[in-house]
Amino acid sequence: MSYQDIDKEIAHFELVFGKISTNDRIPLSYWRNRLSMFPKMLLMPIQRARLARLDAALRLLEQSAHTLAAEEPPRGALNRSESARRAPARGPAASPPPPLSKTS
Repeated sequence: MSYQDIDKEIAHFELVFGKISTNDRIPLSYWRNRLSMFPKMLLMPIQRARLARLDAALRLLEQSAHTLAAEEPPRGALNRSESARRAPARGPAASPPPPLSKTS
């Protein structure tokens, strides 16, 4: 990979990392793997600094995702007030209609 190719790839990451969130279709682990594939020995100092900033930004996103996952209640576990709000209103039971009378 040439110096110019590495610069283009880093520029692409900088653009993408400015737009991604923890809710994107592409998981953060994909971006972590992409960052780890750079040939560290071939990087210029400025490129290493740019990658370090990208790594820090990705780490913040990963921590945010971890925090959100820890705070989210498990599915099906509602507290009483939530289940009361979601339960259908129950009024008095409807009585069946009176039987039809035969008139002859």
